[in-house]
Amino acid sequence: LRAGDAHVLVGPFVLGAIRQRRDVLAPRLLVTPAARHFDVGVHEALARVVAQPDAILLGRRTYQELAGWATQNDGLPIAQYLNDTTKYVVSATLEVLGWANSSLLSGDLAEEVTTLKEQPGRDILVIGSPTLVRSLLRDGLLDELALIVHPIVAGGGTRLFDDMSFGAALRLVDSHTFDTGVVSLTLMTTRRRFAAA
Repeated sequence: LRAGDAHVLVGPFVLGAIRQRRDVLAPRLLVTPAARHFDVGVHEALARVVAQPDAILLGRRTYQELAGWATQNDGLPIAQYLNDTTKYVVSATLEVLGWANSSLLSGDLAEEVTTLKEQPGRDILVIGSPTLVRSLLRDGLLDELALIVHPIVAGGGTRLFDDMSFGAALRLVDSHTFDTGVVSLTLMTTRRRFAAA
């Protein structure tokens, strides 16, 4: 979310990013039917996204899910990355953050994130947090969406674009189909919003 791009990768993992302080989401670390579609190519693509940011932005629920998992699995590279990286947690209800390198953002989201974007540094990764992603998109703070689409129909679960009272114009800038049928789409936001249909 720093003067740059945002990546949101949606699949069994939700990955998004905030780069230069931009926008990127990261893995939910869930075992799902889509996990079998994660071949070496998909893992390498995700590793490139996660290598960019020097900060992570999380919603409360995702923070709570990842904090326990990452501290118990510090031997895994992704857990070590999560534990060592600066984290900003958006919450109106949390008061104390026990996970190392975590700071609470409890004020106006647009103002807090705009301040983060203006600070020096690389990208900011948004992990999971679909409600947070919708808010960032609504407020024009998400610059790029990277969607990972798996060749399965889940039939339920959290929808990234659920309950949106607005639409947003996007422009496709890159796409790639992996051997497993997974499709990676990179879309730039245009900052143009309109009423939902």
